[in-house]
Amino acid sequence: MPRAKVHITGMIAPDDWFLGEYYVPHTSLSGIKYELDWMKEWYSAEPGGFEGIDVTINSDGGSYTEGMGIFDLLRSYGVPVATTIFGTCGSIATAIFMAGDTRLISENSEFFVHLPEGGVGGNVNDISAYLSDLQAKTDALIDFYVEKTGSGRDQIASLLAGSTTLTAQQAVDYGFATGIYQPVTARRYTYAEKAVLALKIQAAGPQKATATKSQVMSKLDTLGKSLLSSFNSILAIAKGQPVTALKVASGDKELDIAVPEGEEIAVGQAVTIDGQPAPDGEYPIENDTKTLVVKDGVIAEIKLTETETEEETEAKAGDSDDVTALKAEIEDLKSQLAAAGQQFTAFKTQTEAVMNQAKVALGLKVSKDIPITAEAGRMPGEKENPDADRQAMLAARLEARKKK
Repeated sequence: MPRAKVHITGMIAPDDWFLGEYYVPHTSLSGIKYELDWMKEWYSAEPGGFEGIDVTINSDGGSYTEGMGIFDLLRSYGVPVATTIFGTCGSIATAIFMAGDTRLISENSEFFVHLPEGGVGGNVNDISAYLSDLQAKTDALIDFYVEKTGSGRDQIASLLAGSTTLTAQQAVDYGFATGIYQPVTARRYTYAEKAVLALKIQAAGPQKATATKSQVMSKLDTLGKSLLSSFNSILAIAKGQPVTALKVASGDKELDIAVPEGEEIAVGQAVTIDGQPAPDGEYPIENDTKTLVVKDGVIAEIKLTETETEEETEAKAGDSDDVTALKAEIEDLKSQLAAAGQQFTAFKTQTEAVMNQAKVALGLKVSKDIPITAEAGRMPGEKENPDADRQAMLAARLEARKKK
């Protein structure tokens, strides 16, 4: 299930502190609520919405009431909360940090706590009322930290009164943090370490069956036959010989075998059942003397039943001659393809030569790929008397260009 992500950065303050042109990047209670409500709506299709809230903090603090409000908001969703400090967590940001069930602080971060502070102007009654409110907030903050950290009240009161900055380890020791954040890193193992790891795995016993050499060779043989079948099918199509799905009955199953038209069932041909590769196994063909052995969706072997005579077996041995002839035909096709490639290369060279001669005649830039001799713009190896019609055509183009 997904988790909501919240970032506490900059000053912690209500949005109305920065109305008009004066604006400071900040985190507000209303902003955090908007983000969480939006993510809750976004994940509404998930059962229960998001399963937790991850909060990262890098803030020096700000408004007491705004910070405590964010703490209450994070806890109000009824899901586990994880808070992590990267950089600085000071003043009321530390109270937000305490909303985490898991509270981690990175090794180089600072954790700063102090008593609530502020200022007021007015008469003695205004100041007296302000002092009472400030004292109430101070007592409430001390009780808050005592409850969350498990440390003694005198110890917490002393830390706040001294405006104390704690290291990551000290924050853990006092109970503010539950642990130090450990980044996930990748490392390259030495050969010695790999050997030790291999020995440990071996000592733990086999976790998964491993293939024997014969099994691996069998897989490779089946794969090779499958590739040969595919090549034969492509070759058949290239010859205009369509490949059809030959339907063969085997017990209560109907096999579809990809057989080039005019040929018989052979090793390496694909076998499917209801459009899916046939499971490994043996498939006796009804009204025939053959049993197809299928591996990885192709025919790996064709077994003959005992009813077939030795003479019939010897007669079918002649099929190897057909295979040899087919291989020879494939090699011939490869040779023809190579010859065609050479002819294309020669044609390309001649075409580029003609184009460069035309460019010379028209005063254009000539490609550096095919050099032109200084003598009448002639290509190396070209005859001294090129075709007269071609010269006339080039001369006409040059004359037209001069008129422009």
